[in-house]
Amino acid sequence: DRLADTPAQVVTDLGVTLVQNQLAVALLGDQTSHEGPARSAYYRWFLMDPVERALRPVREHAAQSRLWAADLRAATSRGTPGADTLVDQLLKDSPEFAEVWARHEIVANSEQRKTLVHPELGEIELDCQILHNEDRGQRLLVFTATPGTVHADRLELLTVVGRQFSS
Repeated sequence: DRLADTPAQVVTDLGVTLVQNQLAVALLGDQTSHEGPARSAYYRWFLMDPVERALRPVREHAAQSRLWAADLRAATSRGTPGADTLVDQLLKDSPEFAEVWARHEIVANSEQRKTLVHPELGEIELDCQILHNEDRGQRLLVFTATPGTVHADRLELLTVVGRQFSS
């Protein structure tokens, strides 16, 4: 809540958003309202949830799928509770996940720059700072734009209009 002018949220290593500030909700939608397996952004992504998929440009979908499958592989190797269940469910329900999972790729989450797609403002290029807790089970994501760019202007506009776009 102290990051009033910066979108921020806390996410588990299974892609479950635990808390978002108002600007993160305005940017990404309310990701805390889902129930059951759909609480995981990974689950929503691989089961082709149109809202989840619309957050990223189509040109980045394949890379996003590889990254998130690798994130899940890391979560299973750490013994994260629920990781094996989520993987089993995705293997059963998502041909895309099964294909990506079968590659056994290890992708470093070095993605510092993200292009997000907002329904009213269009593409916004943001830097994403990721802070992990000690056991890497949770991460704080903080999104910022390069000052003086159109993307900073769009983020500033989102700060002004706030939740009206996320309704």
